[in-house]
Amino acid sequence: MDFYARAAAYLDAFQADMKRDFHLIPNAEFGGRRFPLYGIFEFEDNSTLILRNGKCVRSYEFCYFDACEQLDEEALRDYCAVLDHMAAHYVPWRESSHGFSMLSMVVLTDGAPDRALQKLIRKYKHEEKRRREADGYGW
Repeated sequence: MDFYARAAAYLDAFQADMKRDFHLIPNAEFGGRRFPLYGIFEFEDNSTLILRNGKCVRSYEFCYFDACEQLDEEALRDYCAVLDHMAAHYVPWRESSHGFSMLSMVVLTDGAPDRALQKLIRKYKHEEKRRREADGYGW
């Protein structure tokens, strides 16, 4: 079985397993790119914190899935740019009930990347902390 057939089989199995928790969208487009799968998980926590307006804290995960036979530095930079763009596009900063948002990119490859690339992956971080209402709420 070739790489892309294995990747498609994995994504099919993932969809079957996760469709009860995630809102899954196959063949999603973002930033001029097509991804085989996009998932959204929304969590409303009413057990620990109720806001003054009576709303519960809402948190999110936004996740794109892709298949790339060989991951290199250029492809990694492209994926990191997508994640940075996702933060501006998806995170609901203006919602006072926003708890946190996780942005994920799952890239299926044919083998593990080399050590240098793994180090770059671990170094990538996009974190924004906003505390003022004018900037939007949340982490």
